Amino acid sequence: MIILSRLEDLSAVIVADFAYMKQREEEMRDTSESTNNKVLYFSIFSMCCLMSLAIWQVLYLRRYFKAKKLID
Repeated sequence: MIILSRLEDLSAVIVADFAYMKQREEEMRDTSESTNNKVLYFSIFSMCCLMSLAIWQVLYLRRYFKAKKLID
């Protein structure tokens, strides 16, 4: 009888550990999905900034070289 109660207690501890690990895994998954979304939006914002800067540089340099009469 003592052995059975020990096994029952041990199995209850194991079930509680698995429940805790499942909860932690769900929290980690939510955190990683949130982080992935933030990184995605930041990279899109960075690419838009870089593209607008590149377009501005091309337009500025074209206007500068036309003013210096180096290009038509």
